[in-house]
Amino acid sequence: MGWVGKVGGKMMPPGFYYKTFMYPKSMWETYESYIRKAAGLGRAPKENDPDIYDKMNQHCDVLIVGAGPAGLMAALTAARAGARVIIADEQNEFGGSLLSSTETLNGKPASEWVAEVVQELSGFKDVLLLPNSQVNGYHDHNFLTIQQHCTDQFADRAPNGQIAQRLHRVRAKWVVLTTGAHERPLVFGNNDVPGCMVANAVSTYINRYGVVPGNELVLMTSNDNAYRTALDWHDAGRKVVAIVDSRKNPHGTFVDAAREAWH
Repeated sequence: MGWVGKVGGKMMPPGFYYKTFMYPKSMWETYESYIRKAAGLGRAPKENDPDIYDKMNQHCDVLIVGAGPAGLMAALTAARAGARVIIADEQNEFGGSLLSSTETLNGKPASEWVAEVVQELSGFKDVLLLPNSQVNGYHDHNFLTIQQHCTDQFADRAPNGQIAQRLHRVRAKWVVLTTGAHERPLVFGNNDVPGCMVANAVSTYINRYGVVPGNELVLMTSNDNAYRTALDWHDAGRKVVAIVDSRKNPHGTFVDAAREAWH
């Protein structure tokens, strides 16, 4: 895990109102209306939903959940073997962690490798690519449900005659779960104020979106991977104030690269 914090002032932490406005209990309904308004929560519409929602029954040999590097390789291997493949990912483009990576694969930037694999997969007639799609149910006997956002991710209402969402009901012979890893945050007071985030989020801002979320960085970690974030921050021309490692004597490629960058 890695954790970063922006050096500087603090802001009011999210969720403070649940603790602050609990008493007196009789006033909660009064507080609630103002809190909901401040949070941007609107009113439920009274009109009928004009959008179109579709459903399909699908069958495949291999269903792959997640289109990061592992999922793409699994899909490519199965497709080359002649299997019927469905690969779904909740993001609008395939690539997963490679979308915010500076690594190379087969001597090429990660983004180029992703583009080549996706292009090859698109050429197989028995491969279905589903971006903007959440696999929201894994039931008995390899029956899965996938919610695909067809057009409703672009606007409040889908264009006339177009489908907003489609539910895929899939029966698969084999299911491959390549959903990646979730970085665990550190727990401490005010860890939810703006400027505190997990290390991978910082690298994603810098490498994928071209945004550096601050000027000075303090990073705490218990593994080598978070040192990549410090290097990304440094390469973006910003100051790394400190790297706090819970290990006694860390060593590794990224650790050594960080030491070399600042000495």
